[in-house]
Amino acid sequence: MVRENRERLARTFDLSARLYDEARPGYPEELFEDLVGLCEIHDGGTVLEVGCGTGKATLPLARRGYRILCLEPGANLAAIARRNLAAFKHAVEVRERTFEEWEPGSEAFDMVVAATSFWWVDPKARYARTAAVLRPGGCAAVFWNVHVERPGHDGFFGEVQGAYRRHASGLVGGPRDPDELPTTLDRGFLETGLFEEVAVRHYPWTEPTTQTAISGCFARSRTTSRWPKRAGRRCSRRSPRL
Repeated sequence: MVRENRERLARTFDLSARLYDEARPGYPEELFEDLVGLCEIHDGGTVLEVGCGTGKATLPLARRGYRILCLEPGANLAAIARRNLAAFKHAVEVRERTFEEWEPGSEAFDMVVAATSFWWVDPKARYARTAAVLRPGGCAAVFWNVHVERPGHDGFFGEVQGAYRRHASGLVGGPRDPDELPTTLDRGFLETGLFEEVAVRHYPWTEPTTQTAISGCFARSRTTSRWPKRAGRRCSRRSPRL
């Protein structure tokens, strides 16, 4: 995706921040439990979250007692994140910055998290910048949800393809077969030489939805028309799926 298109599409989430918060699913608890174990992050550890949105992944981490710096360039998304995380304001800070614009100074983190956001970061900078802000032995977690069609499905997605074509053409195609999901880390992490000890996990899970939430997804679509430790650091990535 070229830079102009990537930045334009990223901005559309902020234009629909309330719908994003209502309609976007969170992530399974099992993912966060594994994250703590694989990354061996201690109580009170420091986390940098890239593109926190409205705090869907931030809240489960905040509940575990970590100190979190969230970078979110969208003012509307950041405002909702601060509201959703108000109970943890002593430990969570939301700054309205992109990962590329942010100046870390001497800050280093135990973990960098990117939940459904890593591909919005400039591909020329995302890997090196992630490695640069990790402390020695630090860990990066990159994860997202993927709609899948499990055996014995009721055919819902096939039946609604016409609605997708009319109202959200970018979503046409329906969910993927679970067996088609990748089982290896993307080449970007592997080719930099900055990360090692890679773990890839899939988490089959379901989350109930509502007509309002589905309508919100269509509305946003109309608007828009792997955990690594640097060389000597543990690496892994999570890939939860719906």
